Amino acid sequence: MPKHKRVYGAVIVALLIVVVLVAGYLVLDLTIERPTDEQPQSVSVSKSASPGSTESQSNIKASTNVEAKEGGQDQSVSLNSADASTDDQGDGDTQLDSNTTDNNSSINNSVVGLIIAIVCLTLVAVLAICIALWLYLWRKRIEATPGGRRLIVPETWESVSDKHNKKLNDQTKEFAELATVTASSISNLVQHNLDLQKQIANVAEGYATLQNHLDTQDAEISRLKSGYDAAIFRRFLNRFIRVHTPMQEALNESSIDLHELEQIKELLEDALEECGLKLFVPRIGESYSQAHGVADHPKIIENDDPERAGTICAVLEHGYQLEENGEVIRTAKVSVYDNVNN
Repeated sequence: MPKHKRVYGAVIVALLIVVVLVAGYLVLDLTIERPTDEQPQSVSVSKSASPGSTESQSNIKASTNVEAKEGGQDQSVSLNSADASTDDQGDGDTQLDSNTTDNNSSINNSVVGLIIAIVCLTLVAVLAICIALWLYLWRKRIEATPGGRRLIVPETWESVSDKHNKKLNDQTKEFAELATVTASSISNLVQHNLDLQKQIANVAEGYATLQNHLDTQDAEISRLKSGYDAAIFRRFLNRFIRVHTPMQEALNESSIDLHELEQIKELLEDALEECGLKLFVPRIGESYSQAHGVADHPKIIENDDPERAGTICAVLEHGYQLEENGEVIRTAKVSVYDNVNN
């Protein structure tokens, strides 16, 4: 409920209490005034005299004037009672005074009760008005605070609180689910990390084993290669030493014959064969452009025959090539027939 409606409700309640108090006051006033306004219509008092005395007679004068007007007319009744006079008034006066005292006592008790009720209701009304004004001023003071703060009214506090509690509960459930998923993901990640570390350790161990094996193989290859190269080199040197020895002996003797030269040639060919070299000789009459392993700038021989033009005429120097792959170490030098036109 809005604040102005609550204030208006408090004011209306206070006004209703005031109206009730006023109505009670009017009722009390009518109750107090009614016994004094009404007079008894007739009073007869008789007293028996003492024996031998004459009885008193009461003369009563009553006049009644009644004016009635039927069909919506005013009616007025007036009753006038004359005073009763008796000869013997002693005992009659005493009884009348006693009845009057009792009536006054009951009226006073009723008046006191009504006064107390009126005072209590008045205090309650004043208290309700003060509380309503205090709440109104308190509301104004709270709303007038700087910063534009708003106060949540009690009527909406429960719904707002329930809404916030529901949101908090939903967020708590979401956080719990997120924590569960996160914990599961972390557990899976840790397990995957452990498996990956094991795989890396296995790969590293295999790589170390392979590296050791490769190192061993490299050392073996180096050892074998060094020994093989040294053996080849020693054999190569031994061949040339054998060539050098007969040449030196022939020079010392100052006598070189054809047989010794043939021996030296055989020794050289044997040495070249040990090194994996062999002689090759281009074929005579082969086309110079298609011949393999011939040197550039051949010697030109004059030619009168057109069919022999551009062919090999003679081999001036043999060529050398490897037996393993046929690679030419030194090209052969040849002579070539010239063209007829040139």
